[in-house]
Amino acid sequence: MSINLKRLLMNLNDQLAQLITSFNFPEDVITTIKNTNTLLETSRVAPGLKIGDKAPNFYLSNANGKEVCLEKYLAKGPVVLSFYRGDWCPFCNLELRALQEVLASIKSVGGSLLAISPQLSDKALSLTEKHELSFELLSDPDQKVIQDYKLQYTVPPELQDIYLDKFKIDISQQNADGSWNLPVPATFILDNKGIIRVRHVSMDFTTRMEPENVLDSINTFTYFKAIFHDAPVAISIVNKNGIVIDHNPAINRLFNEREEKSAVGLHVLSDPNFDSRITQLIKEVLTENMPYGEVKHVHVHSTVEGEFRIINFSVSQLIMGGKMLGVICIFNDVTEKVLQSRELENAYDNLKKAHSQLADSESDCRLMALFAEENPAPVLRFDKDGKVIMANSAAKEILDIKSDEEVSLDFVLPGFKDLGLNLVNFISKGEICEHNTQIGDRFYHFMIKGVPEWKVGHIYGTDITERIRIERLRDDTERIVRHDLKNPLNGIIGFSQLLLDESQSESHRDSISIIYNSGYQMLHMINHSLDLFKMEEGSYLLEPQELDLIQLFKKLDQEFTNLQKQKIHRNRLLFRRTAHSMG
Repeated sequence: MSINLKRLLMNLNDQLAQLITSFNFPEDVITTIKNTNTLLETSRVAPGLKIGDKAPNFYLSNANGKEVCLEKYLAKGPVVLSFYRGDWCPFCNLELRALQEVLASIKSVGGSLLAISPQLSDKALSLTEKHELSFELLSDPDQKVIQDYKLQYTVPPELQDIYLDKFKIDISQQNADGSWNLPVPATFILDNKGIIRVRHVSMDFTTRMEPENVLDSINTFTYFKAIFHDAPVAISIVNKNGIVIDHNPAINRLFNEREEKSAVGLHVLSDPNFDSRITQLIKEVLTENMPYGEVKHVHVHSTVEGEFRIINFSVSQLIMGGKMLGVICIFNDVTEKVLQSRELENAYDNLKKAHSQLADSESDCRLMALFAEENPAPVLRFDKDGKVIMANSAAKEILDIKSDEEVSLDFVLPGFKDLGLNLVNFISKGEICEHNTQIGDRFYHFMIKGVPEWKVGHIYGTDITERIRIERLRDDTERIVRHDLKNPLNGIIGFSQLLLDESQSESHRDSISIIYNSGYQMLHMINHSLDLFKMEEGSYLLEPQELDLIQLFKKLDQEFTNLQKQKIHRNRLLFRRTAHSMG
């Protein structure tokens, strides 16, 4: 394989590693640089701002001396902020050229790219012209911004000697302030509020954040904002390091937090406030041991002292472009549902206790009537013929039963007749049946139980209107995610297929093929997600079919071939740009 073709298939950090090899530095020089960088890293002298921090605003001059304000770019959308050492650094040069190649993709989602160095504007201008860069290179002459982002450090004496003797570079002559201070090479991705969502900060100047990862990160929280931001269910995104990089306002409502409060930057795997079952499940999904998991009835505490919520927690892998970027966490509040169920169970237990303490059936009836009247939930007693022989005030009001009226359950309880119960057997065997029905504009859940020792049946009801509303909101969210996304994808796949059939240019066909295959893969992922949803709901129907293994392997081979073509196409553009700049 030729050197040029190898370079096409390499990512940025592969190219940086090859660049180091090409310099043929003595082993003792490389060892000194690595050891010194490790000491600087562990000393935390320049740790950089953390995920979740608010990025400080700044006013800096660009290559043409024009003032640039960060907040003006944030008003347009997310910002990729790169700190580089200077035009003298070959690693920074390679990184800036790689970022130029993905600039169009960054702009396509409303994003911007800014790069900052401690050099004067004329250095930025020459670098812009040399590499034909079309994004802003900014000058931080007094390194105030570099300090604000906690990136400034002083090059140690042992490295100063290497720069002067081996590299023939005097950094004090390169910097605008005449110092040996440098920024740690860093990349921050900011949302439109200036919150740091993703970061890469490393004292090892030979490693940088991959441009492909920059795009994946921007697409992740852009996609999240578009799809989940207004969802009624609490949702958050956690990256592969276990750090929250985004969440919707429903999270704040669930935990009674102020609307402006953000959990971005929280490390969920080490936070003691998280239930151990949740953290363990997130670890399992992040390590790709399973694509999805759920734990039910987890108690979570809100910011209000003594108040808690009961949630069903689910987590699934976040996959974009065939890569797992993190996980999506869903906190489904089931507090009301669980508490209502417990109320029903307690009411029935209290009735049983009351019955065991009575001496005769007449006293049973009097105590039963007394208890039922004091119960705010509807309670009824019926006989083997289905006649209502007792109803408390709540039941009379809800079911519109007159005090002196003899009525049957078929008449007052909607849908009871459709249950088809044999009441004689039902009562004698002590069977239990549950029934949901709508009465007026409210929804009720009724537990129907035979009581053989009394030769009657009891009905205990609870209002589940709020629970039904929440479930419908959740279903709407699921429909949007799992169904409505398919319509635009069908258009993308269909029209790209038409363009593919009509295009005569090989380069155009390669680009259109990438669009077609990406859309098809996304549709395939949504279909799989829908199947998982059906499995969760218990509505999935397994239909065994014959499988042609040869065709399956051919399909897998084609998919991997398409992924390789996409990477070759992207790197071919980078190679052409590099060759042009070297020419």
